[in-house]
Amino acid sequence: MTRINQYMSMRQSRQILGNKQEVVFKRSHMPIYIRKEGYAAQVVLVDTPIVTYTKDNTIRLCAGMYKTNTTKLRINQFINSHGYTLYQKNFRWHVWDRFLGFSTEFVEGMELGP
Repeated sequence: MTRINQYMSMRQSRQILGNKQEVVFKRSHMPIYIRKEGYAAQVVLVDTPIVTYTKDNTIRLCAGMYKTNTTKLRINQFINSHGYTLYQKNFRWHVWDRFLGFSTEFVEGMELGP
């Protein structure tokens, strides 16, 4: 969860809501929201949690109805440090596992990790 912790430590964009933390990044026309509650954290783009880190160290991926290049880039920002890459081939999304050396077709809500 290295990338999440880097973003959460940026003081100028931190908001604390009860026991939840929400960070807003407005570097582009589509802001990224990071919600952190307890051991779980979500990366939210256009009201869709595109990456969810669960407390058992798995990563859940969702694109919602937005299988766009922007969504793919934002997902890759967070999963690349864990050894995964999301790419497109023949109009289909695939997830490449660099450690195991194989790819699987992207399925909405798929989980990566141990």
